[in-house]
Formats: sequence, C-alpha cells, structure tokens
Amino acid sequence: MASPQSDALARSYRASQIAMADRAAAIIAAFWRTQMGGVVDRSAADRWLDLSVPVLARARRQSAMLGQGYYKADRRLNNPGSATISLPPVPALDPKILTTSLWVTGAQPYVDAERSVDDILSPERINQITGAVARQTMSGGREAVDTARQVDPIAFGYYRETDGDPCYFCAVLASRGVVYKDDSFDESDPRFEGEGKAKVHDECACFNRPAYDRSNRFPGATQDYNDKWLELTGVDSKGRPIDPIKEFRQRFENRY
Repeated sequence: MASPQSDALARSYRASQIAMADRAAAIIAAFWRTQMGGVVDRSAADRWLDLSVPVLARARRQSAMLGQGYYKADRRLNNPGSATISLPPVPALDPKILTTSLWVTGAQPYVDAERSVDDILSPERINQITGAVARQTMSGGREAVDTARQVDPIAFGYYRETDGDPCYFCAVLASRGVVYKDDSFDESDPRFEGEGKAKVHDECACFNRPAYDRSNRFPGATQDYNDKWLELTGVDSKGRPIDPIKEFRQRFENRY
C-alpha cells in the first residue's frame, strides 16, 4: 500500500495539474467568446486557434514538467536511498496536433453549420471546450509519468488513480490494478479496446501513479473496482449474455 506521504503528494500533484488546466481553459474560453461571438466563419475560427494553440502548448509542456517533478518526488518517497534517475527531456509537441484537436472539438461544428450566437456562447458549449482543453493539458503530465516509469529500472509498472468521484469509464479502467512492464497487453480485454492504454475523456482528472511493489497489485479504491469486475456474471436477470462493461456501469452507477 502506498504510504500516507505518497498519497498526500499525489493529492497535491492532482490539485496542481487541475489548477494549471483550469487556467489554460479559462484563457482559451475567453478567446472563444471574443473571436466566435460575432460572424462565425473560418477566419474567426483561425483567429481563435492562433490565439489558443500557443496557450495550450505552454500549458501542456508545464504539465509534463510538473509530471516529471512529481515522479522524482514520489520515487524518492517510495525508494529511499535509491540512485537518482535522469529523465529524458520533455519532447516538443507538434502544434498541428493541438490545432486539429481544438478545431474538431471547438470550431468545426460552427463553421460547417449555421448556429446562433446564443448557441455558440452557451454554457454547454463553453464547458465542452474547457473540458477538451483540460484533457489536452493534463495529458502532458500523464505522458511524462508514463515515459519516466518506462525508463526507470526500479518501477514495475503503473496504476490508474481516479479522483474521489470517478465516472464508470474511469473506474472500469482502474479495475485492472497495477499494469506491469512485463505483462503482455491483452487486446481481448474489453476494458482496454481501442487506441492507447491510459484512456481519458474530457474533464478527466485521472492520472497514472508509478508502482514499485509487486505485492501491491490493487492499491486504493482500485481493489474495490477490481473486486466488482470479477463479480460480473456476463448475463442479465434472464440469463442472456450481456456486455461486461454495460453490466459494470449499471452496478457502478447504482453504487453496486
């Protein structure tokens, strides 16, 4: 089990990541209001993207640097006396990737279809944009921690740390517990279909914590998620086959 000091560090790290993402999201949302609140066309969208992408790129890089700092601090707490580790520099992200993400998530639906200003500036739309910005920002930290644990000879793997009130999607992904470096990735596992192992959604506050102890396979709330996954029967009340993720979701959202 992770030490209280390690858990406290993780809480502080999560809070810092969320605060950083919130700041970037607020700035980009303000750009949205000023640039997309009039005539909505491709030139307006391009102005919004030109302002927003540098903000998002800086925030994502800062998130990655914060992730590296967290990894080193957590490593020292869990492995006192171990040799220090040199981590690879944070790679530069192609701005085109962020531009495409913001274009698809934010502006494209409004350039391709006539929408009212009220619709464009609605709280629901602003929330969609800020949620996407938060995901992109904190992915910098997630990727930095994942890169660090891959090159660290004393880290066995990682596990997904959810927030205090995760959605079923995050809970089911956390249910696997620690994923070890030497584990083969089971692509038939319905929890992990699709691209990438550390799936996240907009507004997701999950992050990956390094694992150093092979005896600690299911830390924290992950133990409960795993227990509930293993209890799934795969059939409904009439004995008919049912999607295990659908069954988990029903139980989770009803709190089992």
